[in-house]
Parts: sequence; C-alpha cells; structure tokens
Amino acid sequence: MVPHQPNHSLVQEHSRLDRATVDAFVGLADTLRPCVSKEAQIMLATLTQTKESCALSHISSTKEGCVYTSFVPHQPARRDLYIVKHVVATQEFSVARLYFNQFRHRPDGDGADCFVVLDAQFYNEDVLSVLLCEEGEHADTKVPLLVQLTLKQVHGCFQPLPQAMPHTAVLVEMALQPFDAARCLEKMDFRRLEKMRAASFAVSGARNVVCVLFHSRRRVRTFEMDVEEEEDDEDGDEDEEDKEANFTTDKDMAEFPDDDKENSF
Repeated sequence: MVPHQPNHSLVQEHSRLDRATVDAFVGLADTLRPCVSKEAQIMLATLTQTKESCALSHISSTKEGCVYTSFVPHQPARRDLYIVKHVVATQEFSVARLYFNQFRHRPDGDGADCFVVLDAQFYNEDVLSVLLCEEGEHADTKVPLLVQLTLKQVHGCFQPLPQAMPHTAVLVEMALQPFDAARCLEKMDFRRLEKMRAASFAVSGARNVVCVLFHSRRRVRTFEMDVEEEEDDEDGDEDEEDKEANFTTDKDMAEFPDDDKENSF
C-alpha cells in the first residue's frame, strides 16, 4: 500500500505510485526467476517505435493441453490476426494467420469490404472475441462488428512451424498463408454495434460480459453475452430477433442522442 500524502500534487502522487508499482513487480520477478525456465521462444513481431503496441492475449486450454496466443501486429492496415498454438506435451507450435472479409451472413450488404482488427482477446479457452471495423476513407463512421470466433471453426487454418526455426525469425515476416475467418462464421457469431465508434474492448467469459471502449475514450458500453431467453408460456412464440441475438446491450443507451452517446461521460 502507498500512503496518500494530501500535501503532494497529483503529479507527485502519480510518480510515487508508479515507482512503487515498478518496485513491486521487479521484486516479484526476482523472486520467481529461479523457478522459471524457458523451453521455447518465438518472436512474434518487432516494434520500430516505442509507442507502437500489439493487441496481445493468451489463454491455457486444459482440454487440448496447449497454450493459445493471439496478437494483432501494429501495422498501418491491421488486417491480420495471428493465433499461435503451443502444445505443451510435444513442444509443437502451429500458427493461423486470419483476416476478415467475406461474411456469409452479412446483415448490411454483400460483405465485400475488408475489415480492420481493432482488438482481440480470449473470451474463454474455446472462443476468441474480435472487434472489427470496416476499412476505408471514412472508417471512423463505419459500424463496428463484435465477433465471437470459436477456435474449432479455424482448426484447419493452423500451419505447423518448424522445430528448428532460428530465434531471430519474426513470425509476421514469414510467408504464411492467410485465411478468411469470416467465411467460417455463422449468423449468431457476430453482431453490429450500432451508434458507436469503438476503440478497444475488454472481455470476460467467466462473467459473460464484453465492455467496449468508445473512440473518444470517455465512455464504455457493456454487453451481456449468452443471455438465456425466457420462454413465453402463453403462445410459445419468440421474436425472430430474440432468437438470433446471443447478447444484449445497456437499454439506457437508447435514450441518449447520437452525439451524447459518443461524447458524454
């Protein structure tokens, strides 16, 4: 715990908290270092600028006995999404290079546009959540898409990596065959996020929640995933949209004008 000093400015308090956080993690790393050994190494990408960042996420699959790592390289287009599979028992690595283009069940047209990957995080050990936005001159005005990509849907897209691969090899610079993951998606696997410009998101499969950050970075919208529909005892009929929807959004958002949704707190 870092005690609060009322006579210090917020800048001074932030500096003290930052130093305390660094010291805490450095001490933890020094303690755990003798207990950790490196068995394999793969260089995913190289950063040419300190401000560059990659959307990185990983999860352990107890069912398959492997570790999945997803990342979106910092590139001008940001079209590619890489998923690396590491089988712990055999130390085998395979990778899938994915992009999103031709949606079979696109709700607003023929789905011929390319999509930019804004963010990607594992929802649970079976599903990877992907936040997309249409590419183009006016991409900021496009409606983003929230995709729930099941790893089984892209199982055939993984390509094995050579075991004797040099440590200096960079994964994003390899000539890997890209696959259009949009062709694997069903209508229930994605949804348009109306009346918002998205920047990034956070997901939690344990809580069945996806929280999307607006482009203004001043507002978030929360979605409840996998909501069970209540049965209608009177006539047993369900609205068609309710059948297709596998998550709901905050109802209060509908009461705000479009400008307030983007700019208000």
